[in-house]
Amino acid sequence: MPPKSSPDNQASDPVQGPVPDPAPAPVSVFSAPATTTIVLPSNFRMRPPTPYEGQRDGFLCEAWLASLRRFLIAADIPVEQRTLHSVMYLAGTAALWWEGLRRPDSTPIDDFVALFRGAFCPRNFLESVRSELLRITMTSTLGEYVTRFRRYMAVLTPDDSNGTDSLNSLGRSAFISGLPDDLKRNLYAQLDLNTAPIDMVINVAEYFDSLNSSRMQ
Repeated sequence: MPPKSSPDNQASDPVQGPVPDPAPAPVSVFSAPATTTIVLPSNFRMRPPTPYEGQRDGFLCEAWLASLRRFLIAADIPVEQRTLHSVMYLAGTAALWWEGLRRPDSTPIDDFVALFRGAFCPRNFLESVRSELLRITMTSTLGEYVTRFRRYMAVLTPDDSNGTDSLNSLGRSAFISGLPDDLKRNLYAQLDLNTAPIDMVINVAEYFDSLNSSRMQ
């Protein structure tokens, strides 16, 4: 007579041992609920994202999605209603694009975001930004250089195998490599450039750049 089934028997294999529970699926930043309750003044008026007109521009696309994500979470929009609220902030070509898909406004928010990126973020956008970062060079003022550098870094995401530290290390190395030799020498004299946070590197570079500008006046 076979032994009665039990939870232990069902969850194990006579050769391989216990079968582990499946890992939980990662939660998207768009479908994640707010982690804290935000208490706002009674007269505070939350500003929704600026309507997206349909530009096929990777930087504009990612900036709009970042603004949208904060709005959805801060306004405590229920997850199942987030696509409906999102499409209310599409205008012009973007609004027509969504209507043309014939998708219901109850489409999961993660699906909407994936479709939006596919429509308005150029193919291989992140790869091209990473390439631009690796060959970035200061060709004008330091202020323009820092702005361009931060623009590239803002849209890049950490490699899953290496994490944020690897991205920060890549950014720091690229930023220093693109500076003029005199600023590089000053940075090497003042900082350990293998460990210094990128914001500290930028601040010190700006300090020496301002000294050089004063001497030239």
